[in-house]
Amino acid sequence: MAFELRFSDKEVTAWGGLAVMKQMLDHLDFASALKQAHLPQPGSHRGYRPEQLIMQFIVSFWCGANRFAHNEMTRYDAALGQLFGFAKMANHQAITRLFQRFNQPDIDRVFDHLYSWLFAQITLVRLTLDLDSTVMTRYGIQQGAAVGYNPAKRGRASHHPLMAFISETNMMANFWLRPGNTGSANNVLAFFDSTLAHLGNKIIGLVRADSGFAEAGFMQKLEANKTPYIITLKLNQPLQRALMRASTWVRLEKGLDLVSIEYQAPSWKHPRRVIGIRQHISIRVDAKGKTLSLFADDPIIKNYRYSALVTTLTVSPVDVWRTYRGRADCENRIKELKYDFGADSFCLRDFWATEAALNTVMIGYNLMSLFRQAAADQGMHKDRDGDGGSDGDGEANKRGIDAVENTENQSDNQASTTQPTQTEKHAKAARKLRKKRGQSRLSTLRFKLFAKPGFFTTEGRKTILNLAIAVVHRAWFEGVWNKAQSFTIPVAFKPAFSP
Repeated sequence: MAFELRFSDKEVTAWGGLAVMKQMLDHLDFASALKQAHLPQPGSHRGYRPEQLIMQFIVSFWCGANRFAHNEMTRYDAALGQLFGFAKMANHQAITRLFQRFNQPDIDRVFDHLYSWLFAQITLVRLTLDLDSTVMTRYGIQQGAAVGYNPAKRGRASHHPLMAFISETNMMANFWLRPGNTGSANNVLAFFDSTLAHLGNKIIGLVRADSGFAEAGFMQKLEANKTPYIITLKLNQPLQRALMRASTWVRLEKGLDLVSIEYQAPSWKHPRRVIGIRQHISIRVDAKGKTLSLFADDPIIKNYRYSALVTTLTVSPVDVWRTYRGRADCENRIKELKYDFGADSFCLRDFWATEAALNTVMIGYNLMSLFRQAAADQGMHKDRDGDGGSDGDGEANKRGIDAVENTENQSDNQASTTQPTQTEKHAKAARKLRKKRGQSRLSTLRFKLFAKPGFFTTEGRKTILNLAIAVVHRAWFEGVWNKAQSFTIPVAFKPAFSP
């Protein structure tokens, strides 16, 4: 079919579906939260309000921007600007100038307020806090970019931010930018205190972290706060010898054995409970862990990969191991932040400007996570016979909460893994949860929900947003629209399972 090309002056937006996000923001009164954050003000009265610049930046990466310059994609979308109440859209340089006005006290003031405000919008009896760090490779010259651990781009400068996730809500609880040559646990004590301040009166039921956080000072702080934890240990030589001396290994399944031991590292003031895991390389194709370097020539030991978890929990080793495995979902969250929200691409020359921009990305991520759990996922997964949730981390949430609540009532003699009833219950519950829950990624929401052409018309004094949505999808979209402006605040979250 032959056709001609013509242009129209009608103001049509390709992102009309973002109206549901605007409904949610109005329902939460996010505009007031931004005003109360006391953002750095422009030097001129003719400048754009900082609240608009922050909101415009968030909207841009919701639409797919992963560079500051990509803001121009939405800048000339007059209908989108009208949707969010902007009389005129700013260019990307106005946004970067705002971030360049931030210093460390500004970041502490603004984002402490925004994180605290956000977590006041949810209720959760106990939460599971996962600590992690990631590498953000840098090109060019940026403050804080330094050569450090960077497996993807060896020898390339990077930043190495510290991150805290709430497993039950799939939200970011804290984010600190750090130089690329910083160790994982560097400044973790102050970071943990800052995270507690963001969470307000919420109780941390469990902390999970990898071996980079296995520092004696950090574990002592958690113990002083009576905060349960599971942390991976590095397989240094004393720990390797302790695992080899263990004689109570119990077979969980073919090729997988666990043991519970009391172990005191040279830097520890007292012994702690350690769960050892060994997996046979030839039997378990995806065997996790590392071989023991001290016993590399042993004909039997060299066939296993080992890992070790230090914990204050007194539940069975299999429950500790399965609880910790749920922490792997952090990697999914980090990938989504990088690939869907452009987190590792928004970088400025000034260190504090970059941290301000990335914390804004985290706020936008949290708002999107709250939206898709409170409203969007109500109808996004009909094929899964459920009403939305997380990417399969519910098993970990359940075990994190259950393990903590059972700890006080269980003794050390439960270190045996011979609890088939408990394990079967966990497996069944996990299968059920994976079927029921399945939070949509932002990339999915973009093409299913947000990328809906729309334009404004008026009827009398009414302003009407007209959306081009297939008839079969209109009832579903209306349901999301209604849910976005009517869900209960604070939003109630709970462990995946009842104890």
